Amino acid sequence: MKISDIKNQIEYIKHVNHKSEEPATSAPKEKTLSKDNVVLSSRSKEMQKIYEILKETPDVRKEKIIALKQAIEEGKYKVDSQKLAEKMLTDSIIDILF
Repeated sequence: MKISDIKNQIEYIKHVNHKSEEPATSAPKEKTLSKDNVVLSSRSKEMQKIYEILKETPDVRKEKIIALKQAIEEGKYKVDSQKLAEKMLTDSIIDILF
């Protein structure tokens, strides 16, 4: 191997090492993040409105409970056995089918 080849290799190694030791002159460019947009359909807006109304509506209707209690105490509350039987059968059939 010639001395000139060795000198060239040494120069090349110095050059490569020097490059890796140099701090980056320009900061890496930050990726521009796209802004997310959410567009709600009119149907979803309606559903949100319904949800808010239901959230504010109490689960128990106090007026109805008071009226039923009063009717029971006064002996005025009558159970329609035909309607009760129909409802029970309908619910049973639905449970079996689904």
